[in-house]
Amino acid sequence: MSVLSLAFSFLWVTVSLVSHVARAETGFTYYYDVKPTVVAEFSSVEYDFSGSPWGSAQAAFAANAFISNNNIITGVNHYNGTTFVCVPRWKPGVPSTLNTLTMVGGKPALTAWPSWDWQKKFSYVQSVFVDQRKGEIWVIDAGRQNFFSGNPADVMNGPASLYIFDINTMVLRDNVTFSNDILPFTSSFLNDIVVDTVSQIAYMTDTNINGDGAIVIWSRISRVARRFYDPSSTTRKSGYLVNVNGKNYQEIQNPVDGIAMSGDGGTLYYASVDSDIIFAVPTKYLVPGVTDIVTAAYVKKLTSRSSGGDGLVWLPTSTQGSIGFGYFPSPALNVIGLDTATSTAEIAQTVYGDSTRMQWLDTFALVPKFNLGDVPTIPGFEMSGGSSAGGEYFAGVQGFTLYFTTNRLQLWFSGTMQFNQTNMRIMSVNYYGEETQDYERGKILLAVGWVLLIGIIAFYVLFFYRFSSGGRVRPSESQFYASGRS
Repeated sequence: MSVLSLAFSFLWVTVSLVSHVARAETGFTYYYDVKPTVVAEFSSVEYDFSGSPWGSAQAAFAANAFISNNNIITGVNHYNGTTFVCVPRWKPGVPSTLNTLTMVGGKPALTAWPSWDWQKKFSYVQSVFVDQRKGEIWVIDAGRQNFFSGNPADVMNGPASLYIFDINTMVLRDNVTFSNDILPFTSSFLNDIVVDTVSQIAYMTDTNINGDGAIVIWSRISRVARRFYDPSSTTRKSGYLVNVNGKNYQEIQNPVDGIAMSGDGGTLYYASVDSDIIFAVPTKYLVPGVTDIVTAAYVKKLTSRSSGGDGLVWLPTSTQGSIGFGYFPSPALNVIGLDTATSTAEIAQTVYGDSTRMQWLDTFALVPKFNLGDVPTIPGFEMSGGSSAGGEYFAGVQGFTLYFTTNRLQLWFSGTMQFNQTNMRIMSVNYYGEETQDYERGKILLAVGWVLLIGIIAFYVLFFYRFSSGGRVRPSESQFYASGRS
């Protein structure tokens, strides 16, 4: 081996050592459940009708208030042992649209929340967001009903609303009703929501049935709402075939649907059901008062998820986070790592795949864990109102649970769902972190590694000049730097 080759080898080994130790220097390792836990599963939606106006499922059925096959589970969230479940009123016969998960006769069922009286006030609820710190639930009410019934006479139109409840007392703390220019009364489809809990700003998707999807923003502090409409939020491709589990479904063409927000509150991610593209935009250009022209200039095509999809979720599974989503063609939970320094994304990786249980991942909910005893907090798992990483929301987090729903929605929309088999599931994946045993030793090795790296570079530079002065051909500057990075 030549001296030059030996120098290259030393340099490569040293750079690799420093890189490895630098990653370990945080002294923290992330783990997740190898296999998601099934929280509950349904062939068809069952309710606890005790305390309802009908008293029983049979009485509700007789009154046309409950048509079992028209009920489908979409949204989910969790707070302090209570799991919230949403059933949209896309068709007639949905008795309760916002519920909690319970057990009746040893089987999972849904109980109206906060009460049966409120089910008369809600038009329909598709998603909710839970502020784990304040114990508040943000409930989006689409303001419309039965627009997928196939019968125009069933459709009920009206204004969309956002309600904020105290979960512990079930008392309404705040609400807003949106004007027609923010959420059109005859076409809006209020779908998903994320909230910057520090700035108290809600970001929602309007999966508008006319294809004119939009991001809707509302500030709880200023009481001002905004609708951001852009080609990135509309139906992406005419005649696009959504492929789920190897089969194409032409019936499904939805504009912007899934939405997620970075842990620092600085970036919003969104995507359409009928598109493989995930878009990203800084939240500071979405707040009320910024024009659509300005916002559109900062919208970026972040990455492709290789298929259409529904919900999105930001996960703190690395220093810079990742985006989780449901992969449709081969049903799975996939994640894409983010590089916030370059505003790019990595190649998607599968966390868990199951062609039977993972068909159509619909909605995600990230639930932090705070009181796990002698478990360290997760570095970087923070959330704030923009550029400041104050960690006001996620400070002290020791782990988190990702809840999500799967519902075979492609079968429900195409009228081919078989209700004698399991169709809907509420599932969870636990993530947690722990300090590595070599935390202190890692910091020492890091320092040693940097010293070795500097020494090797110095040796190489000296050798290079001695080599070139001996009459040999001197490598170009680009070759020199390329070698230094190998």
